[in-house]
Amino acid sequence: MKKKVLALVVLVLFICAGTMLWAAAAEEAKEEKVIFWGFYDLTDTADSRAAFMAEAINGFQEDTGIMVEYEQVAWDQMDNKVNLVARSGGDMPDVVQGAAENIPGWVNAGALLNIQEPISKLSWYDSLDQFEKNMFEKNGERYAVGLFIGGGNYYYDLASFPNGLPETAEEWLAEGARLKKEGKYALTGFMGKGSGGAAVAQGYAPFFWSNGGSVFDEEGKPNWATPQNIEVVEWVREMFAKGYMPEAAFTGDWTASEIPFTSGKAGAVRGGSWSFIYMEGLEDRYNRGEVVIAAPPSFGDQGYVFANSETFAVTKGAENAENAIAFIDYFVSNDERLAGWANAQFGTPTTATAQKAEIFGNQFYVDTAKNLFTHGHVSETSPYYNECSDALATTLQELIINQRLDIQTELEELEDLMLKLYW
Repeated sequence: MKKKVLALVVLVLFICAGTMLWAAAAEEAKEEKVIFWGFYDLTDTADSRAAFMAEAINGFQEDTGIMVEYEQVAWDQMDNKVNLVARSGGDMPDVVQGAAENIPGWVNAGALLNIQEPISKLSWYDSLDQFEKNMFEKNGERYAVGLFIGGGNYYYDLASFPNGLPETAEEWLAEGARLKKEGKYALTGFMGKGSGGAAVAQGYAPFFWSNGGSVFDEEGKPNWATPQNIEVVEWVREMFAKGYMPEAAFTGDWTASEIPFTSGKAGAVRGGSWSFIYMEGLEDRYNRGEVVIAAPPSFGDQGYVFANSETFAVTKGAENAENAIAFIDYFVSNDERLAGWANAQFGTPTTATAQKAEIFGNQFYVDTAKNLFTHGHVSETSPYYNECSDALATTLQELIINQRLDIQTELEELEDLMLKLYW
């Protein structure tokens, strides 16, 4: 009888031990993952960025054994989704893809984890470009890692400007009058509402900066109804009213705003370092020497373009924070991989070692780097960047289309509304 009881006890202990081991193993397996929100449809093999991301994720999984749970969120929806989920206490991913201007708002929403300490211990940290560090390290804190540097490029059709390329606001008006007689616009590019207020960051803000104005003050509050900014809006109004810029630039989407240039009906277009991806025929025209990258319109001593960086950030509620850091490390630590990712976006990688890749010595990257280092200006930050930029872009569109509206009154009223809503 004692033997049977002993055997039973041993069996029970064996089952319990097995159950515990199984549970521990299951828990361990459960932890070996990273949840990632990114911009791209990984099944779209025609998109070089999506294909590169899919290959990198597969490589990360094979090399580390950490599985990636991926969710696509469109680039112009990511900011709103992260803010909403963070503020509502919903389930956040471990890693989120974003742009530099998104980061302050996400920090303000309590969405992001300070990753300065773990990032500073990684092998490639000292190789990070100073531009990247200036963007993402503030007061000993870091909430994102920049992967590549990109920004605005003004593309000029040389044949449209036989007298030389315009630079000052006055020269643009003069060239606009001349080109109108030829049935062409002088300039196009997205200046409408929507898309996360991108028309502000890429279109109006560089004009404001060039004229001594700004979008946000040092506290991140709206700073719109200033004489410098009003003068810029008046110039844009004049360019549109006289037919030097197409209506599609203000009422169309990104593609519609660029068609006047790609169809040969506009002399110049404000695009970006990424525009070869989106503008039909642009890369071929550039390689043939028909199109050049040159200085942006200037209202003062020099013109500006916005400079930016795509980022990976780790969320504050990340259940797999160590795996999230490992995911970032995988992308940045390998120079070939980081260079390939930057090249897929027509951007410049953020580490000095990856920047040595042969591809970045070609003329496009040389011209783009010269443009960004000469004219690049980082966007001002605000805890309510997206909300304010969206509202401003909508009002600016109305001011350009409806020229009976008073610019100062409309901008002052919008400023007051934003301050009441968010401050």
